[in-house]
Amino acid sequence: MMLSIFFGFFPGNAQEFKSWSSQNGSSVEAKYVGLKRERLYLESKEGERMNLPVGALAEADREYAVAQAVKAGHLAAPRTWTSQSGTTVVASYSHVENNQLTLLKGDGTSLTLPLSVLDEADRNEVVKLAIAAGEMPDSGTGAIQESVLPDQLATFADGKWKGLYAVYQSPYFRVRVEPDSTVFIDMLVDGEQVGTSLRNAFGASYRDESKPTTEWSTRRKLLRVEGNPKPAVYQGETKLILKGFFEDEVAYSLTLFMKPNELRLSFEVNDPPKVEYKTHSGFSMVFPESYKPELGVKFEETQAILKNWSLKIYRPDVPSKTIAYWESIEPGKAVEKLELIGPWGNRKLTVEAPPVEINKKPIYKITGIYPGKPVYSGFNIQSAYSGDEVESEYILKFE
Repeated sequence: MMLSIFFGFFPGNAQEFKSWSSQNGSSVEAKYVGLKRERLYLESKEGERMNLPVGALAEADREYAVAQAVKAGHLAAPRTWTSQSGTTVVASYSHVENNQLTLLKGDGTSLTLPLSVLDEADRNEVVKLAIAAGEMPDSGTGAIQESVLPDQLATFADGKWKGLYAVYQSPYFRVRVEPDSTVFIDMLVDGEQVGTSLRNAFGASYRDESKPTTEWSTRRKLLRVEGNPKPAVYQGETKLILKGFFEDEVAYSLTLFMKPNELRLSFEVNDPPKVEYKTHSGFSMVFPESYKPELGVKFEETQAILKNWSLKIYRPDVPSKTIAYWESIEPGKAVEKLELIGPWGNRKLTVEAPPVEINKKPIYKITGIYPGKPVYSGFNIQSAYSGDEVESEYILKFE
């Protein structure tokens, strides 16, 4: 019996000593310690630890080893696995490597097969088990679901981020890109989301001034996405550019430049030479409802709950103003910077939209911050520009 010495990584157990026999007739007196990735770990009466392939054992000892492993939680309980063609096998999950799944049957024999042959439910089960075992990142197997719609991005086919196109994560925030190119931003504390998510979206329209004033603006439909990277999970300093076309072959690009404590979002459209109507883009950031008073709660109680929450608004040529979250935002168009404290625990968020110079005049790209209700009920900022101007940009800084 060929044995290898090893250092233990299984917790202590109260297994009995027994004689283990190999298929070639050799034997050793030892007790079961653990089973991992088709290798059986034993300990002799002298305290010597050793391991060997479980497949090298005689059949009765293979069955005993598998039973002990399931009982001790070293091996997943056996279940029925189903292929896409409908064939089944009863076995325990062993491990995943290079998109190959290894199962261990009750008799101690193993079966290795490509993940792709399993039906969807079982592929998802493999992903859960592999992530829990540290054998697979949260992005799952890496399998991609191509979109059948020309205006939708491909997505992860399985794993934690199933249904998303891209994910970026830092200690401060997480970015999730949906297949329709909508961007969600989650605040993180100790790796967990706090508060509600911000949402960024874009669009395009044109003005036909031959129509009545109320009908001037017509939306340009997003026709297709084109030439974009495959779905991925990102960390560190990352630049991601998404591209596509609106009606009338109006090209667009959405750029996400991400660092651990900063996110830059910029959006640009480019009209083709012979477009009839100049394109106007819309680029918005939605700050959703962050607090909802319960029925019967007095105003003074809401003030007490939100006493440390604030929104500071910087506008050009006027002093900055800090307002409490129970106050309403005053009307006003040009906005240079926002500072938000409160909705995300100890996180502070700064949103900047640097002005650009057009004809030697600074143009502030946030053209509106929508008032009328308490800040806690939600608000949004909007940038708009026409096709012959520069791109619109938001800079989010996290503290």
